Amino acid sequence: MGSIMYYDPFQLGLGVRGRSGAEFYVLCPYHSDSHHSASFNAAKGLFVCYACGAKKDAATLAEDLGGEVVEASPKDIHYIKHFGRDMDWRKYLGLPLANDNEYLHSRSVKENLVSAFNIRGNENLIIFPFGSEDHVIGCQTRSTHGKQYRFWGKSERVWPRILLPDEKVFFVEGVFGALRGLGAGVQALSIMGAGSAGNVAHTLGKAYLNSYMMLDDDPAGRIGSARALAHGVPFAKICDLEPDELTEGQWRYIANNTKEFFSFSLGELCDRTTNKEARILRRAYHDERRKV
Repeated sequence: MGSIMYYDPFQLGLGVRGRSGAEFYVLCPYHSDSHHSASFNAAKGLFVCYACGAKKDAATLAEDLGGEVVEASPKDIHYIKHFGRDMDWRKYLGLPLANDNEYLHSRSVKENLVSAFNIRGNENLIIFPFGSEDHVIGCQTRSTHGKQYRFWGKSERVWPRILLPDEKVFFVEGVFGALRGLGAGVQALSIMGAGSAGNVAHTLGKAYLNSYMMLDDDPAGRIGSARALAHGVPFAKICDLEPDELTEGQWRYIANNTKEFFSFSLGELCDRTTNKEARILRRAYHDERRKV
């Protein structure tokens, strides 16, 4: 019996944000997508966008994107493409602390947070280490020229590590949303994408009486919110601002008035979108409930 082979999403021309098994979270090339609203099942060679509804097979993707259909073992895709051929990721830790980085200034990241979390970088890359200062296990790199992420070495479930285990904790998608909250004195943690919301709620959410899921108001974020709801973690009702766009004052106000800004109602989440997407949200919720 031959080994299982996957369709390589990188060779097809897809922009990959992350993966869970055979499922890759990707940018949709069929509409202006900046939130990785689509997924590609590498085992089946099937692409689905949860925002615009596009559905394609591997051959059609290759034709549309100018890529090619290449099969590889799951291990090869994970090793070569997701972490990269150059595994000497520790060289990034040699970059200087990003205290005077123009890109971080443009994202309103305070210098005390740069030092506290050992954030490094240059004019092209920002480096967010995983682990402690004494024992770094990996890092996430962020391009200063767009929304290109890459993970190197090992990652942790959230970034940064949990600081105050007895306090309220707000789970957000990206590191800049977390940094905005932390700058306001709020315990905000990045889960590195909406796709991990269910797993985070299932594990870390149970450790806190006051945990809140504060994801972006897009299809991927709403699915993540539905999965978190299945584990009893409420979602944010904020529709007009994303966590990395909130001011410090807004962050503090939300943290002090959670009953006003968060909901435990699946129906309320479904009311924010189309009937078609609402069915997807309910299915995601009930699928996640089976894990409880």
